[in-house]
Amino acid sequence: MLGDAGANLLGFTLGYGVIMILPWEAQILIVVILSYLHKYAEVSSITQMIERNRFLNWLDRLGRT
Repeated sequence: MLGDAGANLLGFTLGYGVIMILPWEAQILIVVILSYLHKYAEVSSITQMIERNRFLNWLDRLGRT
């Protein structure tokens, strides 16, 4: 588990990398995807979605074992 400080640092690093590396079209696509994910999280459970998807579940459990 990252904790607050680790999650903030990871989010900053990924966001900065997106801004510096990807073209603006890809940045807009990422914003749209993140906006959809945020809207989805408001009406449904992302945890249940992760548990139903084999790849996401595997990815989620990587740091737990």
